[in-house]
This record gives sequence, C-alpha cells and structure tokens, in this order.
Amino acid sequence: MRAIWTGAISFGLINIPIKIYSAIETSTLDLDMLDKKDHSNIKFKRVNEATGKEVAYEDIVKGFKIEEKYIVLDDEDFEAADAIKSKTIDILSFTNEHIAGEFDLLLC
Repeated sequence: MRAIWTGAISFGLINIPIKIYSAIETSTLDLDMLDKKDHSNIKFKRVNEATGKEVAYEDIVKGFKIEEKYIVLDDEDFEAADAIKSKTIDILSFTNEHIAGEFDLLLC
C-alpha cells in the first residue's frame, strides 16, 4: 500500500520520519445497473423531489440539512475548508502522562 503522506517530526537535531497510510482501500470495479430483461443500461436522472421535474447540472448546489433546514455551500466554502498541504506535523503541546493513560483506556 502506498503512503498518503510522508514527512517527519523534528526536535532540534532529532528527525523522525513518518508515513501515514489510508485506513481503507478503494476498489476499481465499476458496476453498471442493467435491466434484467434485455441488459439495457439503467440511467439516473437528477429529479426535483418536490416537482418531479429533471434538474440541469448547472442548477444543482450542494448543502447539508440541520433541523429540517438546508445550509447551502458554495465554491468559496469548499476552498476555505481545504487543508493546507505540508510535509510537517506541528506539535502544539504535550499532555501529562496521567491524561494520556486515560486515553489509552478509551481505545481498548
């Protein structure tokens, strides 16, 4: 499996190489849905749930539902959420041993 990120943790003169691997593997098998009778390909249409009419791609926006109301996201929202790519991991602080021990118990 190929690493999705490589970098290092550095403490002054000490350099620890790090590789991060994905927890899942993707499959390349792409199956089509076919009609059982004549094996014709089944097409999906973008249909408005309220009107039943087909919607063009340029009229579709992305959003998520909170308390029965949709919050619509635009391209700027996705750009703002884009992670900054870096070859380093910034360690902001360390925790004391007692708290880390409690975390280990949660993982079991």
